[in-house]
Amino acid sequence: MRMKKLISILLSLGLVASLAGCSNAEVVVDTPDAVTLVEPVNAAVSSEVAAHRNLYSNTVYSAYILPYVVEYSFDENVTFDSYGAFPGEKVKKGDVLIYSDSEKIEDQIEKMEEKIKAQEESHAEYLEDTAEEIIKLMDAANYWKDGKESYDALGDKTYAEAGITEWEYTQLRKASGYYATQAHKLLMKQQEQEQNIALYELDHNYNLSQLKKLQAQSKECKIIADMDGYVVSITGLSQGNNISKDQAVVAVGDTTKKIIKCDYINKSTAEKAEEMYAFIDGKRYEVEYQPMDTEEYNRLTAQSEKIYTTFIVNDPDDEIAVGDFAVINVMDKRKLNVLSVSKEAIQKDENGYYVFKYQDGESVHTPIKTGMSDGVYTEVLEGLQAGDVVLCENAHQPGTKKATVGKGTFSADVEVRGSLGYPASTLLKNEIAYGTAYFVEFLVDDYQLVKKGDPLMTVRVEEDALTLERKEKQLQRAQERLADFVFEGEDKVDEEVLADKKEAIADIEEDIAEIKADFATTTIKADRDGVIVWMADLEEDDIMWNGQYLFYIADEENCYVEVTNENFLLNYGNQVNISYENRQEQNITVPGTVANISQLGLSSDLHLESALILIPSEYLTDMASSLWGGMNNWWNRNRFTVTADVRVMENVVVIPRNAVRSVGGKTYVDVVDEKGNVVSTSFIAGGFDASNYWVIEGIEEGMEICLE
Repeated sequence: MRMKKLISILLSLGLVASLAGCSNAEVVVDTPDAVTLVEPVNAAVSSEVAAHRNLYSNTVYSAYILPYVVEYSFDENVTFDSYGAFPGEKVKKGDVLIYSDSEKIEDQIEKMEEKIKAQEESHAEYLEDTAEEIIKLMDAANYWKDGKESYDALGDKTYAEAGITEWEYTQLRKASGYYATQAHKLLMKQQEQEQNIALYELDHNYNLSQLKKLQAQSKECKIIADMDGYVVSITGLSQGNNISKDQAVVAVGDTTKKIIKCDYINKSTAEKAEEMYAFIDGKRYEVEYQPMDTEEYNRLTAQSEKIYTTFIVNDPDDEIAVGDFAVINVMDKRKLNVLSVSKEAIQKDENGYYVFKYQDGESVHTPIKTGMSDGVYTEVLEGLQAGDVVLCENAHQPGTKKATVGKGTFSADVEVRGSLGYPASTLLKNEIAYGTAYFVEFLVDDYQLVKKGDPLMTVRVEEDALTLERKEKQLQRAQERLADFVFEGEDKVDEEVLADKKEAIADIEEDIAEIKADFATTTIKADRDGVIVWMADLEEDDIMWNGQYLFYIADEENCYVEVTNENFLLNYGNQVNISYENRQEQNITVPGTVANISQLGLSSDLHLESALILIPSEYLTDMASSLWGGMNNWWNRNRFTVTADVRVMENVVVIPRNAVRSVGGKTYVDVVDEKGNVVSTSFIAGGFDASNYWVIEGIEEGMEICLE
């Protein structure tokens, strides 16, 4: 039966063995029944040679080198006022990162003071009550102490030997028991008191330290950096925005402490892995996996946060830089230089695994013992030797051309349109408090540069004559009362009262001047240099109320080119080029640096869809002045072209794509050994583009390979 099955296989597949070299040579094989099967030219390969190769079971994760990051938030709900520092800016420990409305901090101080007072009163009351209980317990223990000591003195004597009655003996024994009970209660109460005092001191000291921090910030509510570093992210806040308690609003990165971030790798996978390492610019780096606390994992999952894994990288020579692209190789299992054949060549019956080995012109059923498999090739522990030819359906056929493996640089190109963005902006409000103010027209456009004092809009103010009349009458009466006061006290005038009356008159006069100034207002002017980044939605004759937001004026000095960061290819520290056409119609290209971390290294509060490109200060004015109007300045904002090489991997082994065979996620290349034999060799790829793969492990520079 086995022979008929074998003949059927041979007739259906044909037998061609590729023994050596990059060749398509025919091989004629005789069956056991002397049936000659000649494989036609270009037919599917039906046999292969058992050979030594590396087998890998691993997963590769794309990763980035990031600074160690600390995110900052407020402890209470606050109102945003202004930033103290911006992305890309260097800060020192103690520098202000964000200012908020100081009114909120006063409420926090009051609450903390009340909390501390209540804590102190409660503790004092506890100590008083406990002291009374301890005294009672001590008295109770002392009451029985003499009896306990007398009982202890008896030792092993009976009452008769001790010369006392049985009743006296019993009373002494009871006294010893009562004493032990009271002494135990006393000890427990004293230990409880010690623990309570220790916990109180911890909580009380913590609250005092928090109060001290709040008091230090009472003049201006602010977030202060607690380490040196660079601002790596801010939220897009404008003056007057609400900030929720514990909402991350700014992040600082310490670029001297480098970490690696990649997609989430669970603890079980990490523990089972044979090894894990990072690969950066052609070099392997040892890494330390940082397991995530279960509570933190559950919290992030509940908040639908994307979860990443952190590694500490060992870089003693400081060779890598923040912003570098990396890969993490998680090696589940590796077998090097082991005898193996294609998984397709191996069959199984009730006796185990076997192959058909071609030997002396015949196909021989050959039992084998298998080991590790990478899904394509399987290790052979027993039953075959290197060079043995085995039958294999559609065995791989190497190409005829050869090439030598070399090293190169691998990268991806990014080209996106960018716009000028201004994260630092201040509100300009309607300060007209008297009369009814009506909007007439805007005198500026969105994203227009303005100077302090420039007119921004025209208004019409309808006078409130009654209010002015009342103030003028109030002034007249105050002046008359002052005159009467001076006249009545000619001999001796109370100087303090006199000063108060004069101050009241001055206040009324100031109010009258303000009323008249408001009535005379025809334009609203810029109160600072900057860029108009927002204007109120107003139409002619709309009424403007006092305190209404009219403009956001951005600080021109804190300006970035903003680009949509699809797939988060741009990361903190990446170098880019920014191209634009200036006023003289010259094409200008300037360097820039990505100043914010992508979502890979931040919580969702600080996720930005855009990359902020830091511009050298000497180019800011020229770039801003190159803008012109039209379509609400859409062209102004989107006329900068940003190009960059990203995911750069230098000095890596590069293999042409037409030499690589990818099967089931594994990559193979035909390597020519020193004897001229060809072995389909597995390698670990870090990535690929339209032309090449680059290698992490398995193929070295100088190897000879076959091309398709």
